[in-house]
Amino acid sequence: MPIANGYRGRNRFPTRDDGHGAENGDKTFIDTPNTTPMWTPVQPGFRRTSMRTSTGLLLAVTLVAWASAHPSPVGAASNGSSGGASGTSEDIDFRNGRTAVEAKRYEDAIVLLRRAVSRDANNADALNLLGYSHRKLGRFEESHDWYEKALTVNPNHRGANEYLGELYLQTGNLEKAEAQLARLDKICFFGCDEYDELKEAIENYKEGRSGAREDW
Repeated sequence: MPIANGYRGRNRFPTRDDGHGAENGDKTFIDTPNTTPMWTPVQPGFRRTSMRTSTGLLLAVTLVAWASAHPSPVGAASNGSSGGASGTSEDIDFRNGRTAVEAKRYEDAIVLLRRAVSRDANNADALNLLGYSHRKLGRFEESHDWYEKALTVNPNHRGANEYLGELYLQTGNLEKAEAQLARLDKICFFGCDEYDELKEAIENYKEGRSGAREDW
């Protein structure tokens, strides 16, 4: 089961107007770093824009759009937006609990993950893995409660939405599983693994192959 800035200064090119107006043929002096001053005419109503600034803004918009379409591959344990634990550093019990889940030591994982959420009740990733661990142990009601807690903290948590849908399939509630798929369809505007996996699970369920995925 897979789990889950820097500041760039911008050169400024200050201008100084002589106060008489460019429409009379006056000039605006542009100070450019490490270059010889230039005298250039300024057209009425025209505001000079740095090509570097425009290019930088376009690049930033492009990067934001790309990041939205390509979330970091941290797995269904993560919500895809805030990373792992809600703090600035990952909780050691959460990290060890996640490792225990990967090793299929679900009882150990539950102990560790409960410690993590006792310190940070808003750690949606830990809450999600608690739901997963209980589900793997066949404790469906407890699993459902932990998934609901994760989604209360973060309704858009992709992993919790997928796993809750799979829980519904395991308990024979196809309608609710499809509702979770519809929810993921809205969350994953550009598509995501969680949507694809739940969709596949639903298709397998309908075809009578509910055990096709071992990681349920």
